[in-house]
Amino acid sequence: MSLGNQQIKFDALIEKGLDRQKAGDLVTAEKFFSSALSLKPDSADANHFLGLVYYSSGKVAEAEKLLSRAFEIFPQSPDIAANFALFLASTGDVAGSIAVFKKAIQLRPNDPQLFNGLGVQFRSHGMLAEAEKYFRLAIKFGKDHFNPWYNLGNLLLSKGEFLGALEAYKKAMSICPNNPDVAVNLGIVLVHLGSYKDAQSLLENTLKNTPGHAGLLNNLGILYRRRGELIKAQECLEKALGISPNQPDVLYNLGQTFCANNDIVSGRKLLSLAVGSNPHFTKAFWALHLTLPLIYNCEDQIIEERERWKAGLGEVVENIRL
Repeated sequence: MSLGNQQIKFDALIEKGLDRQKAGDLVTAEKFFSSALSLKPDSADANHFLGLVYYSSGKVAEAEKLLSRAFEIFPQSPDIAANFALFLASTGDVAGSIAVFKKAIQLRPNDPQLFNGLGVQFRSHGMLAEAEKYFRLAIKFGKDHFNPWYNLGNLLLSKGEFLGALEAYKKAMSICPNNPDVAVNLGIVLVHLGSYKDAQSLLENTLKNTPGHAGLLNNLGILYRRRGELIKAQECLEKALGISPNQPDVLYNLGQTFCANNDIVSGRKLLSLAVGSNPHFTKAFWALHLTLPLIYNCEDQIIEERERWKAGLGEVVENIRL
């Protein structure tokens, strides 16, 4: 086969593979990309695209070999660099991912997705100041991109900067209206700012569009319980539990709702399940123990139990009150 014909065949295989990949037909896409790679083993595109298909198919070892090879062949490609950085992050190599993301940004310095991706890696590494810097750079170059606004809101919420988080979440919601994940976190911010009615209204309206979202149901149940609407709270939390049966937070909140409604037996059962799902869920642990009857010397028993917990099972909540 002449070089010209080989190139024509190679290009056709890549095009067909990309078409099948976009359609979600990974098996056929893999065949086309494999054929292309056999024609040109040193092609960055063939290594790159087949590596992405392997990764999507769960073939992580094969994906690593091909994606690293593509980056080795053509390190000047921002797309290859970005995808290799994301792959490294997925394997837990955060430091390697950060280095490759920085390389991709050098190649394409105004791409908001690259800045956002780097911000995500810094946050996962606990480097919050750097993460915030790159989320804000992503916003600078892509004000209408949802992800950097949402990620910035999450970071500011984790730092307790509620007004900044409020602004970021509202912007994210304006880009992607009725997004349930944004609504859940925006509702948390509104509660911290004392806007309980606004939080409840937001969660209720969003729930109409996404009725099967466990996070919305859980947080709305908490709000109802705080307002003393225990029947509504129980209904929401039971629906959330049906969606996420082993979610410790939902088990805990439903247990607390039963206890608030004087059904201590059902409440203790749910709190026990919450602790069973996450033995380090100290809030559920102490809620469970504080439902014990206040009998003579109960305080001494709880102090003893508290010391046992500190010694063997991790941190506990301070300022325990009977």
